Amino acid sequence: EIDAHPGGAIEIPAGEHAIEAPLRITADGTRLSGAGTLIQSTGSAPAVVVENARDVTVRRITMARPADARDVTNSGLLVLNSEWVTVDDVRVIGNKARDAAIQIRDSEHVTVRNCVVRDYKRIAVDDRTDSELYGYAFRCIDGTGILATRSTHVTIESNRVIEESL
Repeated sequence: EIDAHPGGAIEIPAGEHAIEAPLRITADGTRLSGAGTLIQSTGSAPAVVVENARDVTVRRITMARPADARDVTNSGLLVLNSEWVTVDDVRVIGNKARDAAIQIRDSEHVTVRNCVVRDYKRIAVDDRTDSELYGYAFRCIDGTGILATRSTHVTIESNRVIEESL
């Protein structure tokens, strides 16, 4: 549906919607919103990607992983190389990945507000056995709620990052 309405409004209806590939927003002016929940079953893929776009809004949707998800390696929401993006009242639940649940990279003028990131951590192995300095591996709790890297003019306000499952 996003390809059918580039730069337009896309509404995710109430209910759970299983996806295997991310919803990709690449058109300027796109608005994604709704009362629905996107359940991303592919651990190596985000639920939503905003890439090379300007003046995008993502509002009121929920992104989640299946309850039995394993080997999740990617964010729930990923913003890449974009400008003037607003993420408002979004929920990312049970992402449990090494990458941040909401991740902003190489972007400008991004606002993340009133969002909830819940149950985003996982048990991981930090393997340092190839290092001359360490030579060991250990289990640890890993995961990040919201992360901005190589980005400028980023506002992150009034969000909740909560871990309840560990």
